[in-house]
Amino acid sequence: VSKSDITGVSLPECKYLMDSTFAGMSLNSVYLPECEALYGHTFQSVPISSIDLPKCKRMIQYDFNLCQDLQNINLPQCDYLGPGTFATCVNLKSIDLPLCTTVGFKAFDYCFVMSSVSLPMCKYVGPYAFHSTFALSSVNLPVCSRIDSNAFAEGNIQTLVLGYDSVVTIPAIGIFTGNIPRIFVPASLVEAYKADTNWSHYSDRIFPIS
Repeated sequence: VSKSDITGVSLPECKYLMDSTFAGMSLNSVYLPECEALYGHTFQSVPISSIDLPKCKRMIQYDFNLCQDLQNINLPQCDYLGPGTFATCVNLKSIDLPLCTTVGFKAFDYCFVMSSVSLPMCKYVGPYAFHSTFALSSVNLPVCSRIDSNAFAEGNIQTLVLGYDSVVTIPAIGIFTGNIPRIFVPASLVEAYKADTNWSHYSDRIFPIS
């Protein structure tokens, strides 16, 4: 049996999947109840539409890159999304990452229809993480302390809520290109944001969280 003939995989005791394990295969079902980490390009270009990874904590890089049929994924334990994790997942509509602390470089690059993302524990958003996520209009980052360059470039974000108890660190190059959203921060920090060298470019878009 060639790899191209395999459409389903059941690995009930597997804890780790190495680089490109299933890349390019024609899988439409996957059972990985104990998997804790994906180590790069694991499902790249696989036409799977839904996957449940209840114990997966880390995805190193490009693990679902070019999974253009992917619509639903369950990652209740994931705390790290590496570079390009969901890049060009053009049908991924929403994702809930309750424990994720790191969203890496281009993690959601070209996720055109993604309209909802939940990141209540995220502390770091990498460069171009949400590049060209045209359907995403609102992002809430209650504990994020650092956002890297062009994290929201070429997007359509209308509202960005930052709840961290200090001014969030951003680079001089900025975090937006094109549309600049309304940015909501703790009321006690509004003036500090407006006075901050790198945030001052957006001073007229900064408002208190009510």
